[in-house]
Amino acid sequence: MPFDFYTYTYDDYFGIYGWYLYIERVRFTLGDLWRCDLQSSYVVGANAAVSDVVGAISAAAEIRPAWWGLPWSYLDRVVVSGTSPNWNLLSRCVVSFGGPLVNAMTGLYNPVNKVGYGGLPFYYDTGAGGIRDARTGQVYTGSRVFLVAVLNTTAPYHRFIILAWGNGGEGTYAAGIWIRNFYYKAWDKYAVVVRWDDTNNNGLPDSYDSYTVLAAWP
Repeated sequence: MPFDFYTYTYDDYFGIYGWYLYIERVRFTLGDLWRCDLQSSYVVGANAAVSDVVGAISAAAEIRPAWWGLPWSYLDRVVVSGTSPNWNLLSRCVVSFGGPLVNAMTGLYNPVNKVGYGGLPFYYDTGAGGIRDARTGQVYTGSRVFLVAVLNTTAPYHRFIILAWGNGGEGTYAAGIWIRNFYYKAWDKYAVVVRWDDTNNNGLPDSYDSYTVLAAWP
């Protein structure tokens, strides 16, 4: 795993300065998404539905974009070229909204019909029309089912890619609400498949609805 480095100085009684070097292994789970605050960029598909954009806006209320001058949102075709993203445009945390069929950034790390980056077992099965768990073979269908995952990447630096997408537009929208309000409930997981239920019957995903984790990794 890559490292983050921390140093500090101290002044002892003799006026001699000493340096300490701390090396910390940093590996995010979903419970660490708050650490992306002011260090995030957002990517949505050029052909994505409006619900993908609304979901991303909802998530941005919790995972706020970078403040140091970089644009914080991009279309996938701007940042993805061939088989790798243009990391020079992206912040430490990259939030990719929309599934692999509509967002090339998602497609790089969570492609259809196969296990994703780092062993991510959840992927969109085009034949079954739902999210398949490669470990069990279980397929989760329905437009209100969605995936949220954090991937710890090593190239070119230690980056964190947050994926959020649903079987349909409702699911992707709901993924944004889940990130904004409930991500801490999966604090020790790298990925979850969740179902949204409109318990208050207003037709929109919100924090008053029910969100059920159907599967988790690990």
